[in-house]
Amino acid sequence: MPRAHAQQGPLDADALIARYGFRPDQVGFAVFDPQANAWIETHMPDQPFLPASVSKVPTTVAALEMLGPTFRWQTRFVSAAPVVDGVLKGDLYLVGDGDPTLDGPTLARLVRGLEGAGIRAVQGNFYYDDTLVATGPVIEATQPDDLAYNPGYGALSLDFNRALLSWDPKAGPRFIEAGGTPVGEGQRVRVARPGDPDAPPPGLRPHFEGVQGVVPASLAGAGEAWVLPSSWKGTGSLWLPVKHPGAYTANAARVMIQRRGIALGSPRPAAAPPQARILAVIESAPLYDVVAKVLKTSNNLVAEMIGLATTRRLTGQVLPLAESAAVVNRLFAGSLAGVDWSSFRLANHSGLSPESRATPRQIATILDYAQRHAFHGLDYAALLPRRPWHNSDDDEGPAPGSVGTTGQVPVWAKTGTVYYGRGLAGFLVAGSGRLLTFAIFVSDFDKREAFDRLNRHDSAADVRAARAWLGRARALERDLADLWRARH
Repeated sequence: MPRAHAQQGPLDADALIARYGFRPDQVGFAVFDPQANAWIETHMPDQPFLPASVSKVPTTVAALEMLGPTFRWQTRFVSAAPVVDGVLKGDLYLVGDGDPTLDGPTLARLVRGLEGAGIRAVQGNFYYDDTLVATGPVIEATQPDDLAYNPGYGALSLDFNRALLSWDPKAGPRFIEAGGTPVGEGQRVRVARPGDPDAPPPGLRPHFEGVQGVVPASLAGAGEAWVLPSSWKGTGSLWLPVKHPGAYTANAARVMIQRRGIALGSPRPAAAPPQARILAVIESAPLYDVVAKVLKTSNNLVAEMIGLATTRRLTGQVLPLAESAAVVNRLFAGSLAGVDWSSFRLANHSGLSPESRATPRQIATILDYAQRHAFHGLDYAALLPRRPWHNSDDDEGPAPGSVGTTGQVPVWAKTGTVYYGRGLAGFLVAGSGRLLTFAIFVSDFDKREAFDRLNRHDSAADVRAARAWLGRARALERDLADLWRARH
């Protein structure tokens, strides 16, 4: 559907909502003018909607507040044993504290650090310690188990907890090395035989079989297994989620260590002894850099690990995901007065949940706080990606406040997108040059519930309908921004 101003003069908000085929109660927005200290545009501002990835705004604001913008995660090799003549006379531990950005080349740097510690051989066992952060096989249990954006999480993560599956008629399906990360022990995949009662239905959806060769509670060093439909054929590749990232990361580290000539047994889970000393350590980029990237890429794992680090700092405890998100809910409810927080609920830190709810006024209030608070001089608006709507949603632009001459509305915002749920929240430059804070949500709860209940992810017709709905919601966002710029 063409945008409204392409065919006629500007419409008011109610007319725009009707033009794009939404009921009035399916749309909410709130626009705040910090200079006037006033809400200048509202429609259903206190009704809860599906925030989707707009949830990453409260997650990142809480993190910058509690951890500080220069916070860094660490991944370490430690041991309580001495090194004698190049031999570590005891056990080696790989310890993580939740770095969500660890990748193959960075892990390889950590492995090279063992040589810097003078280690040429290890006499003991190899363990991985992921006890500093809660672990889980998926972020959101209601989503299909083969989606790479819904991986396992924990204190040790690698490559956003994704493994690359490749296949062709000659070699068949297999996991392959990608981005400098080797294939660890036990990563397995098979094609179901015709008539196999455990085979997934026809199509291109792998099915997770489980952890191979171990009791799931122990999650020793073995890999993970997937089964493909019997109709699987052709050539291609796809990312699959890693369900138990601690074991996956340790297995990749073991391969890297062995390639450097150090024999090492399969990794097993165990907490490092308190007296263990650091043999090698690497740090992540500072939090402000990680926040800027997650606000642009919307990576769910990164958001979850940011949130878990925040609540560990707040409570001193290792909390399960839902409990951790509840801590963030209470943080805002207890610190930002003048807003009804009773409906505010983050089910997790990324927004990958049908249960999360937020109102436009709640999100706009959080954004206003972030911009006013200026975490040690950090400009939160500048961390958000620019949305120059004359081009693409993912292009970047100049800093907030520098109004261009291309005619588009300068907007710096976080998007949130699920089928039948759309959000956009951030800052826009009005025609007067003032920086306004805003949040827009569009939700169709009935259609979203039906989509999940019937698991319509494989239905081409249902997916097309949902994408068309999202297209109308995006067009409404843009016309509302045009309207507000013209008015203010």
